[in-house]
Amino acid sequence: MKKVKLYSIFAFLFILTGLQAQNVIEVSGTYYGNVTWEADTVKIVGNVLIEKDDNPSKLVVAPGTYVEAQGYYRITVHNCSVFAEGTEDAPIVFTAHDLTNFDDQSYESGWQGFFVVSEPNMNDSLVMDYCTISYAKVTDGTPEDERNGAGLHLYNKKYCRMSHCTLSNNHAYNTGATQMPGNGGGGVYMMNPGICVIEYCYFTHNYGCWGSGMILSGNRTFNIHDCEFVANNGTYGTAFYMHIGSSAAGPNVYNNYVHGNHGQAVYLSWDVKTGRFHDNIIVNNEGEPPLMGGTSPNKSLWYNNTIVLNKSCGFMGIQCGGIFTVGEQIIFNNIIYANGNSLSFGEKQFDFDPVNGNPTFFNNCVSYYHNNPGNVFDEPEFVDPAFGLGPDYDYPDADWSLRDYSPCINAGSMDQSGYPATDIYGNPRVFGGTIDIGAVENQHVDGIDDLETSGVEIFPNPGSNKLTIIMLENTELSIYDVSGKLVYLDKNIDVITEIDTESWISGVYFLRFSNENNSTIKKWIKL
Repeated sequence: MKKVKLYSIFAFLFILTGLQAQNVIEVSGTYYGNVTWEADTVKIVGNVLIEKDDNPSKLVVAPGTYVEAQGYYRITVHNCSVFAEGTEDAPIVFTAHDLTNFDDQSYESGWQGFFVVSEPNMNDSLVMDYCTISYAKVTDGTPEDERNGAGLHLYNKKYCRMSHCTLSNNHAYNTGATQMPGNGGGGVYMMNPGICVIEYCYFTHNYGCWGSGMILSGNRTFNIHDCEFVANNGTYGTAFYMHIGSSAAGPNVYNNYVHGNHGQAVYLSWDVKTGRFHDNIIVNNEGEPPLMGGTSPNKSLWYNNTIVLNKSCGFMGIQCGGIFTVGEQIIFNNIIYANGNSLSFGEKQFDFDPVNGNPTFFNNCVSYYHNNPGNVFDEPEFVDPAFGLGPDYDYPDADWSLRDYSPCINAGSMDQSGYPATDIYGNPRVFGGTIDIGAVENQHVDGIDDLETSGVEIFPNPGSNKLTIIMLENTELSIYDVSGKLVYLDKNIDVITEIDTESWISGVYFLRFSNENNSTIKKWIKL
C-alpha cells in the first residue's frame, strides 16, 4: 500500500522553495460563488468563509498549493463543493504556521481546520486527492457542536472522495470531565456524506476521545480501503469509529492496515445488515479488544482479517483479547491470535453479549479454544511478524504473509461471496482453489498436500482403523481434526509408526511433522 507520507510532502515543498520565487497570496473574510486558490503559498490571515451564491459554487485548490494558517483560524465552506485535487508530484498541503506549544490548549498555535457543511438535499461534493491536513485542533473555546473533526469536519455532502491523503497531528481534545462523543474524529469527522470513498490514505498521530483517526456516521454508503492507521491516540476507535444507521447501504471496509495505535483500535457500530469488514490487518495496538462492534442485532460479515499481538485489557470486566461483539455478526476466516495482557496464549480471543443475539463463528485461527466448526488452533506461522504485545513492539515493515507450512493455508471457508480481487498486499485473493485464513493469501502452495512433503509417507489414505507413517528421521507429530482439536501428539515418533485410529470419527485430519528446521503438513481421510 503506497502512502503519501507527511515528511516527503514537506521535503518536496522545501526543495521547491529553494528553486524558484514564491507566488504568495493572503486570504481572509467572506467569499461568494466560485473561488480558486492557485498559488505556491496561500496564507490564511483570518477566518475564511466561502458561501454559495445563486448558482452551484465551489472552492478549487490547484495542485502544488501550500495553504498555511498564520493563526488559529478556520476555513469554512458552506453549501459549496470542494475540489482539492493534487497529484503525487504536486501534492496540496493544509497546515499551520505556528506550532509552538501545539500540544496544550493554547489559541496561539495550530489552526481550526476545515469545516465543510451543506444543508440537506444540496448537490455538493468534496474531492481531495494527494492532500495533507495537519496540526489542526479544537480547544475549550470551540462550540460543543463543532468539537468533532479537528482536521476535517464534513456534514451533508452528496459525494465524498479522499484518495492518497495524509491526516497527521490533528487533535480533538477531551475538554469535558467525561470522555463522551464530542471531541472525536481527530483527523476526520464525516456526518451524512452520500456516497463516501476513502482510499489509500494515511492517518497518524491524531488524537480524539472517539475515532482518533476518523469518525464516520450516518445512513450513507461508505467504502474504506487500502488505508493505514498508525500511532493515533485516544479511547475508542483510535483508527476509526463508524456509526452506520439501519437504512444505510452496507459499508465495505477492507485492505486497511491498523497498527501501533494507543487505545481500542476499531469500533463498528453498524445497525445495517449488509456491512462487510474484511481483509484488514489489526496488530500491535493497545486498549480494549482491538475489534469491537454492534449496537443492535445485525448480520454484517467480518472475515479474513488478521488480528494479532494487540495488548488488550478486555471489556466491561470480560477478559477478551481479540473481538467483542453485540449482535449477530458472521465471523469467519480470521486469524485472532495472541491478543491479551500477556503472551501466555491462554486468554480468550472472542466473546459477545448474548442479550442481543449470538454471532456465528467458524473457520478462524485462534490461540484459545473455541469449539466452533473449522477452527484452527495452531501457530499461524507468519513470515516476519512483530514479536510482542502492543505499540512498543510495533514493526511497520512486518510481513504478515503465511509461511508455506502454515495451517491457515487453504483452511478458509468459501461459503460467502464478496472477496476482493487481491489481498492486502496486492496478490490474488484466492490461490490454490480455496481461500486462506487471514488477510494475506499465500502465493506458493496450491493445496495442503503440496506443502514440503519430502521424506514423509502415510498410508492407507483414505484409511479406517490404522494409520501407518514412514519418516526418514525422527520428528514431532501432532494431528488435528477438522475443527482444530488436537487428537494425537508424539514429540519423537519412530521412523516407522503405526497409530490406532479405530475410535476416531470419520472425516479429515491434518498431520503436522515438525523439527527445528522445518514443518510439514499432510492431510489424511478416515473413512
